[in-house]
Amino acid sequence: MKNFGLLVTTLLATTCSVHAERVVVDKIVARVNGTNILQSDLELPRIAAENNIFSLDDAINDELMAQYAATMHVLPSMADIDRQLLAFKTHNGLQELSDEEFEKELKENGLTLISYKQQLGRRIAADNVKHIEMSEKIIVSAQEVEEYYQKNPEYTKEAYCLSIATVTEEQYEEKKESIPSDPSLIWEEHGFIETAELNDDYLGVKDLQPGQTMAPLHKDSSYELVKLIDKQDMRLKTLAERYNNIERTIQNKRKSKIVKNLEKTLREKATIVYLD
Repeated sequence: MKNFGLLVTTLLATTCSVHAERVVVDKIVARVNGTNILQSDLELPRIAAENNIFSLDDAINDELMAQYAATMHVLPSMADIDRQLLAFKTHNGLQELSDEEFEKELKENGLTLISYKQQLGRRIAADNVKHIEMSEKIIVSAQEVEEYYQKNPEYTKEAYCLSIATVTEEQYEEKKESIPSDPSLIWEEHGFIETAELNDDYLGVKDLQPGQTMAPLHKDSSYELVKLIDKQDMRLKTLAERYNNIERTIQNKRKSKIVKNLEKTLREKATIVYLD
């Protein structure tokens, strides 16, 4: 694949002779505006592909996006790539690794430092293009958010906030009547648990009021005390609660549409030759 002057020159399709026979080492599977896409390009692990799957269509879109970035003069510099690499290493606690040590880790996953940086450069280039294409097109108005809210109601789920304490049989028998209010008990709060996720043994909390405790549950050689701290009824979520999530949802849908339209436009204008 094309390196855009950032990294090493990609290997061309080559052949070698073994025992007087010509054996294909790599092959060209497509050309995109004159740039070769090799079979090995498709087999290389991808740092930004879901489940590491990278199809020929993905490779073509990747190449077209990088070529478009070049025409827009938004290709990253080597310094940009190094900064991004450092950020990745820092985020993952790998900042102390030398390039040689980091490459050793990469090789265990089928990559080299050069191929990693090449992919990283392409991803930055694509992100630069998308930022330019989307900067003004993904602004979401308050009216759009409110319309989405009205058409897509969302409800909270019934849930119960519980605290649980465990006592031995001896403790229980000794203080049977007053055990729930025993100040020596160690209560562990479990936060809100939705009704569907409640252990069958705990369904009795549905009949309690906050502050009340269920009848002790006998568990092998101990008793379990379950106290209801608070309960949350099912209700319609407010616009204020959902505003940011709705805004992001609309933006993400718009981003996806913009990228697909851009890829379609670039393909329509490109000269793509399939050789596989």
